[in-house]
Amino acid sequence: MSHSTSKSAMSQTVKETSNDIEELILNGEDIESSQFMPFVSAFSLPKHEGILYTLGNPRPYRADCKVGQFKVGENLKGGKLKLEILSYRVFHAELFNYPYQRWLEVFFVDPDNTLSHVLFKGMSIESFVNLYTEMLIRGRAIGEGIVTGRMEKRSGKEGDYYVVIFEWEENKKERIQELLDFLTTQSLTSMVIPNPIRNQTGNVQ
Repeated sequence: MSHSTSKSAMSQTVKETSNDIEELILNGEDIESSQFMPFVSAFSLPKHEGILYTLGNPRPYRADCKVGQFKVGENLKGGKLKLEILSYRVFHAELFNYPYQRWLEVFFVDPDNTLSHVLFKGMSIESFVNLYTEMLIRGRAIGEGIVTGRMEKRSGKEGDYYVVIFEWEENKKERIQELLDFLTTQSLTSMVIPNPIRNQTGNVQ
């Protein structure tokens, strides 16, 4: 890279935008420098209305069925969680050092009105399928209500553990419409990258 090009790359100005976010404006035609994202003021607060969603980063919940708590990171959120479910799927994969098995992946809006994500496995999926079947019989969609996931204690050969039991209640019509409107403006993709399945010889299947 020539000295003049390097000088061009370092020649930058900061311009305040109409939404109070400062972005970096490059002076010159240094194509390599364009790969860097602009700086954002640490004092700016992006404007939003309604459901909060940090693009590409839904709030990551975990159902810890060993301790009977829902978690965000290591922060305990209690043994109950209300989910306004937007989308879900069941799939088979080998995840988090667990053997190949069935998983339930759910996108939902949490009690803080934030787009969130969570995974369930084992008997918790059976509870969700039972709820889904009940709703079909009633002619209702799961997304038309508020689903509560509740940790229920069980005992087995290896000691105590918890299963998530799902319950459904009516939601307000205007809230349902808000959720539908939000869903139509977003492209939700799986947050899961499954491990490859290996056979007994260690080869990827």
